[in-house]
Amino acid sequence: MQWIMGCLLLLCLGSFAFVLAKWAMARAVFAKAWKTVSLAEGPPLAIFYNVYIPVQNATAIQIVSEQLAQIGEGLRQCRSITRAVPLQYITVGQALAEGSIESMCANYSDKISCTHVAHFPNGFEEHTLWVMREYCLRHAQHRVIYVHNKGSFRSSQENHQLRRHMTYAVMSSDCIERAFRQNCTACGLIFDPFPEFHFPGNMFTADCGYVRRLADPKQFITMKEDLYQKASSFIQNGTMQSTIFNIGLAWNFGRGRFACEHWLGSHPALGRACYVSRQKKYRFWMEPGDKSKNPENWKFDTILRDPPAPWWESRNSHGPSGDARREFFLLPGRLLQWFELYGEPPPPTSWVWSWYP
Repeated sequence: MQWIMGCLLLLCLGSFAFVLAKWAMARAVFAKAWKTVSLAEGPPLAIFYNVYIPVQNATAIQIVSEQLAQIGEGLRQCRSITRAVPLQYITVGQALAEGSIESMCANYSDKISCTHVAHFPNGFEEHTLWVMREYCLRHAQHRVIYVHNKGSFRSSQENHQLRRHMTYAVMSSDCIERAFRQNCTACGLIFDPFPEFHFPGNMFTADCGYVRRLADPKQFITMKEDLYQKASSFIQNGTMQSTIFNIGLAWNFGRGRFACEHWLGSHPALGRACYVSRQKKYRFWMEPGDKSKNPENWKFDTILRDPPAPWWESRNSHGPSGDARREFFLLPGRLLQWFELYGEPPPPTSWVWSWYP
C-alpha cells in the first residue's frame, strides 16, 4: 500500500474555471433562497433541483410536474419534516415564464417552498451542483438533496423509469432520516464503485460537511480532462493498466458531461455510502413497471458490505490475469485521482484501504 502511495506522490505532483458574471447578479437571489428547515430529528435540510428545458419543452415540463409531486409526497412520508423544505432550482436551456414552476410547487406548499435561483442558456448539471456546494460552504452541519429532471435531455421510457425510481429513493425516509441516523455521508438508489464511485443517474442526499470539501463543479470537468491525459500516458507507457473498463469511453472515466455524475464520489474523504436498492445493477430500474411498489426490491445497505476482492480473484482465475497493483480502476487509479484532484489520500481510517483487493 505504501509503495503505491509513494510512487503516485512522485507521479502526481502537478494542477474551466469560468466564473459567470451572472452569479454576481444572482447573489441577492441566493440570499433569499438559502433558507432552511430543521427536521424534528436531524440537521436542517435543503433541496437543489437542476431543470433542463429543451426547445421542445412539453415533455420536460411534464417531468417537472411529476417529479415535484414525487418530492412533495416523499416529504409527507417523513415524520421528522413538519414544515416546508426550501427547494432551490436552476433552469438550463430554454427559459420558462417566471413563476411557472412555483405554480406547480403550490400543490405541495406544506412540504416544499420553491425559489428560482438562476437561468443559464448552456451547461449540464454543474451550475446547480455549484449552488449546492456554495450552500454547503456556508452550512457545514446541514444535509442536502440533489435531483434533476432526467429524461428531458434524452427522452426514453428507460430514462423516465430510472428517474422515477431515483427520485423515489432520495425522497424516501431511508435516505432522508435513516441515512442520517446511520451516519451515511450520502444515500441514493444505488451506489456503484465501478468504474468510479458514483450514484448512477446522479441523484442523492448528502452531508454538507463532505460536499463542501469537493472540487468546484465548474472546474471539475477540466480537472477530469487533465487527469485523463495523465492516466492515459501512464497506461501507454506501462506504469498502469486498464483491464476492467475501457478508459477511453467518456462515461467510464467521467469526462465531459459525465464528470458531474462522478463529482460526488471523487473526494478521498468519502465516508459511508448508503443505498436502498436490493438490485446491484441500475438497469433493473429502467425496465417497465413500478418496481418501487415491491418491498422485495428495497433494502437499506452500504457499499462496505460488497468488496470487489472475490470478484477480482474469480475474474483472474477464468481469464487474462490483471495486476491489482497497476490497475487504474482499482486502488492505484483511485490514488492517482485523489492526489491529482485533491492532493491527498484517504485518511488512515478510511474503508477503502481494506475494501480493495
